[in-house]
Amino acid sequence: MSLIKKLLVEIATDEIYHFTRISNLLRIIQDDKLKTSTVLGSTSDERHNKGKYFFFSTQRSGHGKIGYGIKGSSQVRLVMNGRRLSQRYKVKPVDYWMRSRQPAGKPEMGDSIKANMMMGDEMEDRVMLDAGEIPNASTYINRIDILFDPTDEREATAVQEIDKASEGKFEIYYFTEDQQSDWDNMRTDKATTDLLEIEDLAIDEEEREKVLDTSKYLRGFRSPILIAYLKLMDSDRVDEAKKLILQDKQLQDNYERYYKDKAPTVEQYLEDEIEDELSMSRLRNIAYPVFKQELVTSLKNIFHNNRSTNNPYMRKLIEIFSQEMKKKGLKDVEDVIDYVQPKAKEIYDNK
Repeated sequence: MSLIKKLLVEIATDEIYHFTRISNLLRIIQDDKLKTSTVLGSTSDERHNKGKYFFFSTQRSGHGKIGYGIKGSSQVRLVMNGRRLSQRYKVKPVDYWMRSRQPAGKPEMGDSIKANMMMGDEMEDRVMLDAGEIPNASTYINRIDILFDPTDEREATAVQEIDKASEGKFEIYYFTEDQQSDWDNMRTDKATTDLLEIEDLAIDEEEREKVLDTSKYLRGFRSPILIAYLKLMDSDRVDEAKKLILQDKQLQDNYERYYKDKAPTVEQYLEDEIEDELSMSRLRNIAYPVFKQELVTSLKNIFHNNRSTNNPYMRKLIEIFSQEMKKKGLKDVEDVIDYVQPKAKEIYDNK
């Protein structure tokens, strides 16, 4: 590869694109933050991210049929300032698969869309960082394209709420579902910026509440396990992690529904959950692992299942966990297991 070609490959594209769902866009506008994903739990992502624990995926093509763009009737395309992101964060082109997913034959290279789909190039420009979110999202967004079904009450309601929340800060183009081709090809001259017809729709109040309720996070409360591992890592941020998780509505709901009669306070409930994770049987498995890979897989699964969670408390806990890993020089989940093994053995042998 020539030097000039290599330099071009390493430089992020001036204009890049991020695809997401309408419900996620509402949170982005309301919080002015872009949610990132953790690499923990994915060996491939750990390899691509080269020491950074979080990433935000964008791609160099905004076409609706290229790369990871979410397929379906409700879509959002953020047209973003790649140069500005590059000034603040490390942005690097990534070919995730690094091989053709359809090796039956090469397409005509003149057809760039077909070529990219056939040869497995997602055209990803990956933003790599060590934080669970990117603040000041509005400073990186040049334009927003929304594809939705105006006859779907929930989608129409979400679009209304997005329009209200944006307060004219963004250039937004609205495509209806019969404009899929216009959406795919970013024909903004075919879209509309006028929401009068949408605002006249009869909106069911129950659907509106579903759209606005951002407390419906992924099920499965797994944070006590991560706090238990922080304790085994002798982290000085255990109390910070506990205070953080006590704000989690999922924890509060679990306590109110199932454990109120077993623990006098939600704080005690969390302590009991953490202690359960440090019970003798579980400590023995860590201290004297018969099947170490099972421990690694179990911890990886927690991160993988929450890699793009909408739960801000779980996302922050994963950020704390990754920062502790970096402080202790731990590259991946297997390093974590190796690091906590002596501590688990010490506690187990002295209990």
